[in-house]
Amino acid sequence: MSAEDVVLDALELFRSFSIFTNVDFCAVGVSLCITAATISSFRRLLPEPRRKKLPFLLLSIVLSGLYVINGVLDTYIVKTFLAFWVSEVDEAALYALLTPNAMNSIVQTVASALANCTMIYRCYFLYSDRVWVLVVPILMECTSIGIGLFMAACDISTTEFSLDNHETSTLVASWFFLTISVDAIVTGLIVLKIVLVQRRTTNNLQGMYMTGSPGSTNIDKSRVWGRNGRKRSHHDAYMGVVGILVESSLPMAVMGIMAGVVRLTGQKWILVAVSESLWFALYTLCPQMMIFRLMRGRALEVHNGGYTSGTGEPISQPLAFAQHTTQESIRLEVLPQT
Repeated sequence: MSAEDVVLDALELFRSFSIFTNVDFCAVGVSLCITAATISSFRRLLPEPRRKKLPFLLLSIVLSGLYVINGVLDTYIVKTFLAFWVSEVDEAALYALLTPNAMNSIVQTVASALANCTMIYRCYFLYSDRVWVLVVPILMECTSIGIGLFMAACDISTTEFSLDNHETSTLVASWFFLTISVDAIVTGLIVLKIVLVQRRTTNNLQGMYMTGSPGSTNIDKSRVWGRNGRKRSHHDAYMGVVGILVESSLPMAVMGIMAGVVRLTGQKWILVAVSESLWFALYTLCPQMMIFRLMRGRALEVHNGGYTSGTGEPISQPLAFAQHTTQESIRLEVLPQT
């Protein structure tokens, strides 16, 4: 390898690590801000809701703390690796990076497990009548956790320094693809449920405000649509695009799939590092955004067998899968009275 190639490799490596650490620090700042906002919203809750939502607040704080630790460890690993890469002292690098690598593996495994378990719990909350749909993602997540813990154990007991270790690469790839597969499955299930609830809400509202004689198919659009032709907001705090993105952690799943494609296609190391760094950042931020939404009372919740936006008021009685329709409930609780 010529001197020019060595310089180019060094520049690419330095650029990759710079982007990697900058993404970490930006995500740490956003995570801390979300945690502060979540605590502020939690303090404004009444005693009873506060007691019920305390575990979610603690989960948000733990996720933020884990990501701060991950950022510190990543920075130390990058700094140490660059220092020993220049001197090409493998034994010293092994000794210096042994503990940080093991701790980093443990932190990433725990953080990803917490994020995925939060998503699975959210999915269970929406599919409590069809628990069987969660069997596959739960088994995949258990396997992912086992592989992650095994990787951490391998890092602790490593006796040789090798960046091209085939077994380690296989373990990392297996853990990574199992994790993003769980993301994709659970996200798809949550998005499907929200879209179905939204469609049923719209259909029920249109069916309740028919004009003309009984049996007429003319819809009084002034009750379902605003004066300017736009749809009225029926708890669109979670029904809209933003709600779907937050409730399902869709950005996390999409970024995970993109990172997997980058890894499979054998792109440059800089692209792999940046994509996986963004993916892991979203792994912490998306569950925190979901928890913040829950604290604000805008998350999708179950109310007497039906679904509500977290305010304690049902969207519409038919969404409770009842066999009848309560017109007065829809008129009073869904449509604003003018």
